[in-house]
Order: sequence, then structure tokens, then C-alpha cells
Amino acid sequence: MRKLDFSLIAMFRFLLTCTLALLAVSASAQHTFTAIVKDKSTGEALPGATVLLKGTSNGGAADVNGKVSLTGIPSGSQTLVFSYVGYESQEKTYTFPLASSQPVTIMLTGGEELEEVVISSTRTNNRIEDIPTRVEVLGAEEMQEENGIVPGNMASLLGDLSVIHIQQTSSVSGNMVVRMQGMDSKYTQMLRDGLPIYGGFSGNLGILQIPPLDLKQVEIIKGTSSTLYGGDAISGIINFISRDPGEDPELSFTLNQTTLNETNLNAYYAAKKDRTGVTLFAGSNRQLATDVNGDGLSDVPGLSSMLFHPRLFFDLGKRTHLKVGLAGMTEDRKGGDMKVLENRPDSLHGYLLSNISQRYTADADFTVQADNKAIWTFKGAASSLEQTTTDDDTTFSGRQVSSYSELSYYLPKEKHEWVMGGNVVSEDFRKLPGDTSLLDDFRYVTLGLFAQDDWKVMKNLTAEMGLRTDFHNTFGAFFLPRVSLFWKPSDVFNIRASAGTGYKAPDVFTQSTFSGNLNNIEPVAGDLASENAFGTNMDLTYNKLFDNGVSLQVDQAFYYTKINDPIVSTLTTANHIRLDNAPGYLESIGTDSYVQLHWKQIELYAGFNHTLAQNVDSITTHIPYSPQTKVSGTFLYEPGEHWAIGIEYSFVGDQYIGQNQAVDPYHFVATMVRYQTGNWTFVLNGENMLNVQQTDFAPVYSGSIRHPHFNPIWAPVSGRVINAAVVYKLRLGA
Repeated sequence: MRKLDFSLIAMFRFLLTCTLALLAVSASAQHTFTAIVKDKSTGEALPGATVLLKGTSNGGAADVNGKVSLTGIPSGSQTLVFSYVGYESQEKTYTFPLASSQPVTIMLTGGEELEEVVISSTRTNNRIEDIPTRVEVLGAEEMQEENGIVPGNMASLLGDLSVIHIQQTSSVSGNMVVRMQGMDSKYTQMLRDGLPIYGGFSGNLGILQIPPLDLKQVEIIKGTSSTLYGGDAISGIINFISRDPGEDPELSFTLNQTTLNETNLNAYYAAKKDRTGVTLFAGSNRQLATDVNGDGLSDVPGLSSMLFHPRLFFDLGKRTHLKVGLAGMTEDRKGGDMKVLENRPDSLHGYLLSNISQRYTADADFTVQADNKAIWTFKGAASSLEQTTTDDDTTFSGRQVSSYSELSYYLPKEKHEWVMGGNVVSEDFRKLPGDTSLLDDFRYVTLGLFAQDDWKVMKNLTAEMGLRTDFHNTFGAFFLPRVSLFWKPSDVFNIRASAGTGYKAPDVFTQSTFSGNLNNIEPVAGDLASENAFGTNMDLTYNKLFDNGVSLQVDQAFYYTKINDPIVSTLTTANHIRLDNAPGYLESIGTDSYVQLHWKQIELYAGFNHTLAQNVDSITTHIPYSPQTKVSGTFLYEPGEHWAIGIEYSFVGDQYIGQNQAVDPYHFVATMVRYQTGNWTFVLNGENMLNVQQTDFAPVYSGSIRHPHFNPIWAPVSGRVINAAVVYKLRLGA
């Protein structure tokens, strides 16, 4: 018995010894890595730089001295990923345990993200941190994400911003417009690479025909900015910047399918060799007409479109560069009675809305740098848009040929940066055979002269003064001064303030007329005056990178805009739409706040906008379709190397239609899951997950289905949409 007890004790001691030995071995297999992360060009430490054990969520952030430590690293060959905002990520492989416990120095190179915040809309091509004009940028990362979420157009991404409201103008055609700071869409100027080619009736289709895969970034300037590019920019400017070729050739494909029977197929190629580069985008969209709410009319139009956009880049010398591009687009939209769309019309079902358009554009940008660092720039574009809209038994058919040419001179000095130049804008509209509208042919030509000076008053104070004079062949001359101030009292806080003037020449193709029947629009009267505006903005920005790696930006904006001689649409006794100068004035006063936070694998955006937009006259009324309250938020979590999970939320409230008729508020929720491995990215996305539809509150049409009268659209009409996308991206030189 005692021998048995002794044997048990001996066995217990043996097992205990083995367990302790295994624990010791296990403990010794967990290693620590220490590095100091620096900027390769300056040698400065990069506080907040991150290191991640590849394939895991084990990571750490650098302190104020750029020092970062990572624990719990297994033995053997392990890959560490080093990254920092605005720099190219690096992957390095080490064998643990390391031969030395001394910190390893990691040098990061400023990468593509740093270039993405160089602003071209202000013509000085300075970094976003250094310019007096407040510019918000949706960069390459946002374009890449949106390409997998809504690859067909930019409407959804722009609508995520609290200061922008995307309004659908027709439940049948699906057309959408952009409203900024509570004002009508006609007061927002849309640019493509700094070229105003979306004027006239082409502007109503702009955001629906620009795919994110073809864009480098989007620059947004809020407030009156007509000094920069002429009329229209009263609420602000949205500039869509095309991609340039990188050092490595790139090939990318995107295939997307939605539950609303929409299919998108996009392709992008870019390459650069020696002094020549090329980019090529080609895209196709197909969509079947769908009746979501079951009322017999389409809520999503049938759609077939093609887009082709090649660009060539030439370095003609060290200081001479040329870009040329072509773009072609064809689109066929059809909406209306589902029986008609399904080729089953009868005596009660015959309503059809058809919109067929073709757009062709050529553009060029030529720059020459002189010995004194001055730059001469010539850029221009010519565009032809042909559109035929058939609404039941009436037809609008026209061709718009527009052009823009500009010569500018940029001269940087020690304390001044001068930009001066001139431009010519033309718009030629001609009716086509078969047109039954009341419109007349017209031709507008505007000559503009401008000058701008960025004056470095002190180290932390910059003043920007601009002046433009436009000469319109029909509506006369306009004198447009603008001033901006940029004060940076500390490294983390800055204040921007601006005031400027703007104008909007009469235009029959505006949101208020385009949402109605084009055949009933009367030509512009000879005594109609242009709208004139004054606006002021102030932005307070706090931007700090903390020692624990948290990147925080807080922005608080205030704005005020007043428009005199506002042009409104009135209904005549003959049931025609006539443009008139209304008495009184339009006024928009508001505040826009947002917070952006980035910490390790978490990104957060929260925005709040409150705008009071009114038509001030003997009776003050709210401007329709302008929500007084909008809350927006996005949350993105990347738990590891491959996965990403995102949620978007927005609230739209205090909105009015007609004559001070309040409508119900609504909530909008979207979700996204993304998986990336190698060259492949898979996205599952859901829009309007709460399935909000305007028919939950009010019908979208009244009268008979044969001759429907469409009610104002102020809420989503297409309901919940789920889409799945596959993206293949290959860097051929990597």
C-alpha cells in the first residue's frame, strides 16, 4: 500500500514538472518586438504609426517619439505591417526570437494618400492644410469603398455628408439632384477636373453618370464661390477629379448585382511608361423597371447605359505636361406603367416616360513651368449632349453644345501666390425635329477675367483675395469679389472665414422646371434679371493625433447666403411654366458640425446639419425639399487583415414641400460587409435597411393611372436594396 502511495506521489511530481516545463516553453515562445517609426525623407518620428501582426488583430500604436511595442508574438517567421495615415504601408518579415532586443528603425515613405489631399479646385495646387478656402475632400479610399457599394454613380456617397442632401426629382425616371446649404440644386456648380461641363440640362444627370472607379477624389467647397469658376457657385462647388496613372500599371474590374435588378460592370486600366501615360475607363449599367410599392407604376426605371473615358498623359519635357481626354456616354431610361414597360398596354394602361441621351466630351490640359516657378496653364473642353424625352404624348428633343476654355498664370512669391487669367464659356441649345416644346433656340457666351492672391501675412495668418468680372452676352456684366482668411493659432486648431458674391443667369433647365413637363416651359423672357447673391462662411477645425494613436478631427461651420431677385417657376392660366423674378429674397442660414475619429481598426464619422432656408417676402415660406435637420453617421471596423464591417445612419427631419406643408421625418440605415484577399474584394451591402418608402406616408401620384399626376418626392421611393459586388484589382508591376 505504501509503495502504491509512493508511486502516486512520484507520478504527480513528474506530471507537475512536465506541466511547469511546458508552461515555461509556452511563455518563452511569446516574444516582444519594439520599433521606432520615422519619416523616410525628414527622419522625424511618426506618432500614431501602427504595427500589426499580419493575419491577426494584435497591434499597437507609436507614442510621441514614434516608439511602438508589440507583445505576444509567436516563435518562428512572422510578418509585421507598419502603416501611417498619408504614407505607404510596409510589410517586414522577422524570425522570432530576434537576435537583438534593440528597437528596429522603420522608415515610411509618403504615399498616394498624401497626394490625395492636394487641392486643385483653388488653382494653387496646395495641400488642404495650407489653403484659406475650406475644402472637404472625399479621397481615393472613399472612392475605392464606394466602388464596391454603389459602383454606378456618386449620389449615395455625396448624400453621406450632412451638408449635402440628394433629392430625387421623379419617381418614374429616377433623376436626382444635389442640394447644398438648403438651396436649390441650380446654385451648386458641378465640375469635372475643374471644367464646368455640366451646365444647362446636362447638369440634371451629372451625379448619375459619374462612377467612383474613374475618380481620384471629390473636392467640395461650401458657400458662395463664383469668383473661382463663374456663375452657379452660390451654394458651393463639387469638383470631380479623375485618376492619373501611377508608377505601376493597374487593372481593375467591378461586377455588381442588386435586388432591384440592376447590374453594373466597370473596368479601369492605367499605365505609365517613360514620358507617356494612359487611363481607360469603360462601364455598363443595366436595370429592369421595378414597381416596389405595387401601385402599377415603376419606382425604379428601366435603364441601359454605356460610358467610355480614355485619357492620355504626355511629359513633353521636365516642365511641360499635356493631358487629353475623351468621354462618351449613351443612356436609355424608361419608366411609367408597368404593363406598358412589359409590352402589355391596353386602353387603361398607356403611360410611358422615356429619356434617351447621348453625351460626348473632349478635354485638354496643357501646363508649362517657367524658370521662376511660374506656371502657364491652358485647359478647355467641348461637350455635346443630345436628349429626347417623351412624356406620354409630348416630346422634348434638343441638343446642347457647350465649351469652356481658360488661360491662367500662376506666380508663387515669398509671401504671395498669384493666379490670374481669363476664360470663355459658351452654351448653344438647338431644338431637334419632333420637339413639341415651347422653348426657343438660344446661345449664351460669357467672357470672364479673374485674379487671386494668397498673401502670407504672418507665419500663421494667410489672406486670400479674389476678383472676377464676367461679361454675359444676354444678361450683362457681373462684378464678383471674394475674400478668405486662414488663421492657425496652434498646430491643432485653425479658423477659416470667407465672404463672396455670386450670380445665376436665367436658365430654363433647373430643378423646379425639370421635375415638371418640359413641353410646358416658356422661353426666358427678355426682361428677366439674373439672380445675385452674397454669402459668408466660417469654419473652426480641431485636428489632433494623440499618443495612443487616436486621430481626431472636429469641424464646426457657420454659413449665411442671401439671393436677391430670385427666379421662380410660376404656373400660368394656360398651364404653362414661366420663369419670373419673385419679390423679396431667398435666405439660408445654418450650421454644420462633424467629428471624424480614427483609432487602430476603427473609423467613425458623425455629422449634424441645421439649416433654415426661406423665401422672405410679405409671407415668409420655407424653401421646399430642404431639410432643416439632418444627422449623418458612418462607422467602419476592420477586425483583421481581410474583413471590414460598416454601418451608415442618417435622419432627415423638419422638411417642407409646397407652401409650408410639413412632411414626416424619416431614418435611413445602410450596412456593409467586405472581405478582401489578394487581388479580390467581395462586398455585401444593404441600403435603406429600414425599408422607408414615401408611400408609407403619402402616395406618389394621384388621378388615373392612364394620366397620373405626380406628387412631390421628398423621401426614398425604391425601398430596401441589397447588392453584392466583386472587385478584382491587379497592380501589374507590383
